[in-house]
Amino acid sequence: MADGYSRSGAGLGVVAATLGGGALNLVAALGESLTSRVPVLALVGQTPTTLDGRGSFRDTSGHNGSLDAEAVFAAVSVYPERVLRPADIGAALSRPSRRRTVEYRQCCCR
Repeated sequence: MADGYSRSGAGLGVVAATLGGGALNLVAALGESLTSRVPVLALVGQTPTTLDGRGSFRDTSGHNGSLDAEAVFAAVSVYPERVLRPADIGAALSRPSRRRTVEYRQCCCR
């Protein structure tokens, strides 16, 4: 729906997903948006950074053998970024609206 919203000219399409499998469900849709040059902002949750690489449920940090979500989304995004501190979310979210590209944000809100 974010892709369609953006294609309609109504504004930047935004999609939010949970971590793990929910995030991976975005890959095909973001790939279509990327190849069609449709700007979309994807926000994806993550486990607390203190649990990175420690075997936490749905860890996507890329540490200690866990899935590296940033690497996965790099293939279907122009600008993947992992936000490590809640204080950095505002600055991170201001960049995609200026760039008007397919985006990926892995946000940590504790």
